[in-house]
Amino acid sequence: MTELPIPAVLAVDVEPFTDEQLDAALSKSFLAAKGVLSEGHPSKFTVDNETVGEWAARKWAIENAEMERIRMQADEWRERITMWETAESLQAHGRRAFFEDRLTAFMARRRMESEYVKKDGTVDYRCKSVSLPSAVLKS
Repeated sequence: MTELPIPAVLAVDVEPFTDEQLDAALSKSFLAAKGVLSEGHPSKFTVDNETVGEWAARKWAIENAEMERIRMQADEWRERITMWETAESLQAHGRRAFFEDRLTAFMARRRMESEYVKKDGTVDYRCKSVSLPSAVLKS
């Protein structure tokens, strides 16, 4: 597991802005492009000294750790979904193979029953497909 970073709030006496303010700013970034936002807005934030730089670095580390936590959770869910899919598919795969085998045999018999010998002695099979409501069988 990823080690948690030092809390950013310990780097400065007063945080330049909260996570909520940053989220709001990021969701309204089109306003920043138009110069509508005030001086104290997160989009106007710059790192101008080591203290603020340390605060920003800690915030970055926290978000990086959060991204890793999310990735690990997603990996766990993907693994569980894959295991579920495999277990559920095994039975369906066997059933599908059973019916495919029977339909293939049916189509082969139907084709043999439609055998037609031409005048030149070659064999032609008139029944090359069977249309069913749920499928078209072809040979």
